[in-house]
Amino acid sequence: MLIYSKLSEVFWQFARQTAVFIYNAIPGAHPETQSLSPDERFYGRKTNINHLQVFGCQCYIKIMLKKKDHSAKSEQGLFVGYPLDQPLCYKVLLSGPPPVVKVSTHVTFVPIIQ
Repeated sequence: MLIYSKLSEVFWQFARQTAVFIYNAIPGAHPETQSLSPDERFYGRKTNINHLQVFGCQCYIKIMLKKKDHSAKSEQGLFVGYPLDQPLCYKVLLSGPPPVVKVSTHVTFVPIIQ
C-alpha cells in the first residue's frame, strides 16, 4: 500500500493498521474461517466493506464552523485508514502545521486516474 500510494515509510503504522482492518473484514482471507471473515466469525455479523477506499488517496474533510447556521468548509488531506472503534468513519491526515489526523464520516474522495 505504501508503494502504490507513493508515501514514505513514516506512514508505515497507518498502512499496517489499514491492511489488518481489510484483512479481517474480507471473507475467505483466513483459510481456517472458510467463507466467513474473521470479524464475522468473532462478532457474529458481517463487516460492511462498501466504504473501503484507496490508502493514501487525496480527500477533503468537512469542517463544521458554527452549529447555528450549519456553515462548513473543507480541508484537503490524505486518507490514512479506518478507526477501529467507529464504523464507517475515515482517518484523514491534514497537513497544516502541525499535521493532525482527524476522524470523520464527512469525507469526499478524489477519484484516482491512472
